[in-house]
Amino acid sequence: MRRVRIAEWILELVTTRERAASLAGDLVEDGPGHGVFWFWATVVRAAGTMLWREFASDWKRMLRLGAAGLIVEYLGMLILLLLVSPILGLMGMAYGSGMIPKLISGAFGLSAMVVSQFAVGWWMARRTPGRELVPCAALIGLDSLLTVVVNLVWSRQTSVLEVLLGITAFQIVNVSLFAGAVTARRRRMS
Repeated sequence: MRRVRIAEWILELVTTRERAASLAGDLVEDGPGHGVFWFWATVVRAAGTMLWREFASDWKRMLRLGAAGLIVEYLGMLILLLLVSPILGLMGMAYGSGMIPKLISGAFGLSAMVVSQFAVGWWMARRTPGRELVPCAALIGLDSLLTVVVNLVWSRQTSVLEVLLGITAFQIVNVSLFAGAVTARRRRMS
């Protein structure tokens, strides 16, 4: 029954607790003849369908909110990096241009990105009660599109495959965006 609880949790991200429990229960009843892969594929497909339905019902607002979130995210990262850059500059003077300053600089950059995305996820979720993940998905779609356009227009050496691989790798960092939205949703629902 552990998989039922996990399936309910996934579905609760995009629908009400009661509807998620009902759908997970229906899938468990239908599942024995289909197998484990069918069960999880159906859970993911159902969650994606619900997310898409919410987006399609008010797509203009969701795209506007996603675009605003993208701007706020980049401004937040910029502010965090500007606050940290004097410290990084002093470290560079103290340690030179070796591996340690580069690792610390990369860690600060990644931390700024994660903190900024979490805050943006929280901010957008508070503006769309009941549809918290939809503007996050819109933001990721817009960010991916912007990345493709910028790389293809301004970076002549980058192939389409390299751009797509970069976008795919970057999606791992977007977990913090969804974590912010899920945290806001959980707090609102409790």
